Amino acid sequence: MVARNFDLEPRPSPWRLAVLGIILIGSVAMVTQPDILERVDQLIPMVTSIIADEIIVEPPPESAAETVAAPPTEAIVEDAAAEDLAEDTLAEVAVESTAAESSVDEESPEEAVAESTATETADEPEIDLTALLPPTLTIGLTATGRSVAEVDLTLREDSDPATIDLVRMNNMLESYSVLLEEVGFSGNRSPWEEGQYEIANDGLVTFEAGQNRARTTISMLPDTLRETDREVTILVREADNAESELARINLQLEDDDRRVFEAGLPRNTIAFTDSQVLVREADPAVQIDVVRFKPDSTSVEVSYAVRDVTATAGEDYLPPGLPIIYFGPGQRSARILIPLVQDSAPELGEVFMLELLSDASQTDPDVHRRISILIQDDD
Repeated sequence: MVARNFDLEPRPSPWRLAVLGIILIGSVAMVTQPDILERVDQLIPMVTSIIADEIIVEPPPESAAETVAAPPTEAIVEDAAAEDLAEDTLAEVAVESTAAESSVDEESPEEAVAESTATETADEPEIDLTALLPPTLTIGLTATGRSVAEVDLTLREDSDPATIDLVRMNNMLESYSVLLEEVGFSGNRSPWEEGQYEIANDGLVTFEAGQNRARTTISMLPDTLRETDREVTILVREADNAESELARINLQLEDDDRRVFEAGLPRNTIAFTDSQVLVREADPAVQIDVVRFKPDSTSVEVSYAVRDVTATAGEDYLPPGLPIIYFGPGQRSARILIPLVQDSAPELGEVFMLELLSDASQTDPDVHRRISILIQDDD
């Protein structure tokens, strides 16, 4: 207006720039620094002063001094309007900033907690046994005072491990541990100690609180030895109670190397399962297994001879009175028991042997026709 009346060149309005700057500062404050609104309140008097100083027009030259008396009233009105506009704008900025602070305080923490919970869940997934492959065997653990569950399991060397699911019937709200241990076996030595098979985690199985089903595995370890099939009894008991009985597993271990070897033999081939066996002098007797490969429906008998090497019959062992082995129709294996004599005299290891007496032309040269028995002195 002053520029129009006095034919002055218009200049950019500084209060508009100031208001725009305040709006920009308020917008930034919504995201970065909530306390900047206090700083904006401090700037209002300064901005008002600047606007007042800038809007008042300098007096014209002395020659035109008399005609300048009226315009200041209109400038003051515009100044008041600009100040009101600035205050309204600051109020709007304050409202938007407050809404932004409320949004940050109320929504962001919940989203952060949700994301944190999702991350924790992804890092520690719950194991669901029902999503795994079906077990080879499921065994219900007998509650105290009831009859013990008994199951059969057959494993063959070089085959996949057997998966066993154990299901407990009591103590559901407590952590619970059971142990699978070998308590019986065929032959002279433990198949577990010889490394013919293994149970995961050395047979220890733990149920977490509230968990009613737990899984373990039993597997045969492969080798290249021809060995007889073994029978093993595994007891499932409480880990901290050796007298408890929860279940029994009758495990049959089948050797694959012997089966490959047996495939090329004639029917009713009879041989020892091993070429030598080691026993302790303190053992009551030595067990010697004899196998009839590919048996048919006939009965077979074979005689054998007992020969001293460094051991002496009657002093170190007691030879059988009738050295004959009988096989009934379809019978596959037989056992010879030879009692040992215990003494207190320190001795070196002593050896005697058994030899099958049959037509050698009907046997394979790799068949064990003889077996050596080494008696290890324990004095």
